[in-house]
This record gives sequence, structure tokens and C-alpha cells, in this order.
Amino acid sequence: RPDRIKAFVRAWCHQFYKPGEVRLIVVEDAPKRTPDLLPGWGEHYCHADFADRLGDKAECIPTKSGGCRDFGFWLAGQDESVDMIVSLDDDVLPVEGIDFLAEHWRMLETPRMLKWWPVVSGFRLRGEPYSTVTVKPMLNHGLWQGFPDIDAITQLSNPDTAAQFYHAMVSRESLVPPGMYYTNCGMNYAFRREVAPFIYFPKLPDGMKRWDDIWMGIIFKRIADLFGWPVTSGWPLLRHERASDPLNNLRQEFLGYGVNEELWKVVDKTVIPGTDLLTREGPTPLRTY
Repeated sequence: RPDRIKAFVRAWCHQFYKPGEVRLIVVEDAPKRTPDLLPGWGEHYCHADFADRLGDKAECIPTKSGGCRDFGFWLAGQDESVDMIVSLDDDVLPVEGIDFLAEHWRMLETPRMLKWWPVVSGFRLRGEPYSTVTVKPMLNHGLWQGFPDIDAITQLSNPDTAAQFYHAMVSRESLVPPGMYYTNCGMNYAFRREVAPFIYFPKLPDGMKRWDDIWMGIIFKRIADLFGWPVTSGWPLLRHERASDPLNNLRQEFLGYGVNEELWKVVDKTVIPGTDLLTREGPTPLRTY
């Protein structure tokens, strides 16, 4: 959506234009680049670049869906100078007063307890063991103002959902408890470069394409739980201006509802693979994935 990409860059340039610190990678979901879409400091890619960079593996990158950002994840993952990779949609805008990238990094750099729940965030209470191990998160999931991330059935059946959502929502940074899943939305999350191989939006057929970020989140959360990686959610906020049509959304969701009811249960039964008797290789995140 070239018009949305241009509006996106105008809105975010004051936060993202930091030469040497921030790489802006835009993956246009089109066979060819739209001319003059980005300023000179942005990196602009399209379908043609997939084959140029990946060869026969280019078929792994989805098209005509948000999964085209997998190519951007791959690019950023190859750069050893990168500490954090952030996923955004083209219809999101910054919220005044929030240093978006700094807040995502703060969330990733704040150690979390996996076995003890902090009754008061940031404050040690009586009874909390001093030997409790804390671990820095591998992924942080933000939230939104504006239009909430809801499915097409809810959008069409309840036009007042947005108002009800923000009456109920309390933006609170928190650890997603081990053993539990969450609805990972591709429009606002950040992760450490070391886990980039596990951040893959699957290539899905028509009728399922709006499930790619959700199912990626289910699989990643199971990997994270198995290897003791914290996942956090709730902050920072951005503003979501819905640019998609509910009926079109339904067309790309309807085949996935039944799968979604069962997929997480299958993933939840995954166990860490044992040591290979021939190679003596033990369990690793990549082997488990």
C-alpha cells in the first residue's frame, strides 16, 4: 500500500532517522518497487529482491500477506551489529510522548523472574527469595491505541468493539506466564537478533493468511517456554489506523478458525528432543523448532 507506506515514513521519521543506529527496512508486498516511495536513508525491497538474495529459498517468503516481512527479518538477522528487530505494519503511527524504540529496548533489557510473580512491579517484598534467577526477555509485544487487533467475525458482528476494548484495556507491561499463550500481533513487537531464526510468519494459502503472526507467536512461545526465555507484553503503545476491510479480512481468516482451535494444543504437547545417540548432540532451540 504505497500511500500508507509514505504516511508511515512521514509519521515515524523523527524517531527512526538515526544514521548508524537504526535501519529502516520496508518490504513492499509487490513484484516491483514503487518509485520514490522512501527517502534515501530507508531500505526498500520487493518480491524481486527475494530471489536475488535468497535464490531457490525465495519461495519460503510469503507474498500477498503480512508475511512478506519475513524477508526483512532475514536481512536484519544477518547484520551482527543489530541488537533488536522491530515488526510494524504500514498503518500504525507513533503516540506522542513515547520513545518507541527506547521503550521496546527497555522491555527487552528488564530482567524477569520466571518462577516467582512480582506482586508489586519493581519492588522486592518480604518472602521473595534472594536467589531467584532473573532472565532478560527475548521478545516483547506492544499494544495499540485506535483500532484493536480483532478478528473479522468480531468486527462484523459488533461495531462497538473498539470502544468496549479500550474501556477494558489497561496497558500494563507484564511477563506472559510460562505455559500460557498469547495473541501475537505483527503490527507491534520487538525481539533480539539471536532469536530471528524462530520469528517466521508461515506461508499460508488464501483463506488463512491473517493467521500467520498468531501461529508464529504460538510456536515461538512454546520454544521460549522450553528454553526459559521470557516473553513480555503490554508496552509500548502505538496508534493503529485500520487500513484493512473487515470483509477482506474474513476472506483471509475463514479457513483458519478450526485450525486455530487445535494448533496450540498440538504445539503445547511438544517436548525437548533427546540427545542424538550418533552425533551426541543435545537439545537446542533450533532442533526443537
